[in-house]
Amino acid sequence: MWIEREISEHVRSLARQRPVIVLTGARQTGKTSLLEQLFPEHDYVSLDLPSEAASAELDPAAFFARVTDLRDFERFVRACALRSGQLLNKSDLARDIGISVPTVGAWLAALQASGLVALLEPWFSNQNKRLSKTPKLYFCDTGLLAYLINLRSVADLHASPLRGALFETAIYCELRRALGLRQELSSLFFWRDRTTEVDFVLDRGGRLHLFEVKWSELPRSEDTSQLHKVAAALAPEQLARMAIVARAPHRHPVSRDVEALTPADLVAEVAKR
Repeated sequence: MWIEREISEHVRSLARQRPVIVLTGARQTGKTSLLEQLFPEHDYVSLDLPSEAASAELDPAAFFARVTDLRDFERFVRACALRSGQLLNKSDLARDIGISVPTVGAWLAALQASGLVALLEPWFSNQNKRLSKTPKLYFCDTGLLAYLINLRSVADLHASPLRGALFETAIYCELRRALGLRQELSSLFFWRDRTTEVDFVLDRGGRLHLFEVKWSELPRSEDTSQLHKVAAALAPEQLARMAIVARAPHRHPVSRDVEALTPADLVAEVAKR
């Protein structure tokens, strides 16, 4: 609960009259909290860090041009979090954040290099075509993802319209870990054409394992439609298996040729090849 300070209106009045004001006082008396409450639209930088204090003193112009870049970068990371499991669209990201497309590319490369995000390529039999198509963006840490999209509890997760995307991201992280241990990460793709999308395609020697991810605890036969559309586009010898990965209590058949797997079942299937 916020308790209004008697000095609040005086500080507001001074801020309207002067470009800079200084608020001093003993430590831990609420100075920072007061200013954050009065000026929520302003950026906050702590000069307790020696590096920040030195930067502000030696090159103030560059210092202020940069807390701006940091603010935009934080918004960029949150925007990426909201798009986890979606096709990467650099132009949309640039427009939403108010930065250039080249900046999006540079910041995205930094997130990839740090292991925070990864890009999943679409599957095509023509590898040159594969490289020219749009990848999907995934966060590599579902805990950080939940924090960035403001999910603070299990109840928040169940109520969120993003729960399916977070579950799909969690499955991607498990696949990435299991395949990485086997040095098979380059065999993981997704399928997307004008009418059909399947979340994950595992290509093992030209034989395709198709996995669709569903938040449901009890997948139904109608949930297999995308899998069957992709299967119809493949030669019979190309299709290895089809499965739905769900929050089911245990694995079970969904239709004649599609099985529901738990996340643990999926990891075990991938690990045993």
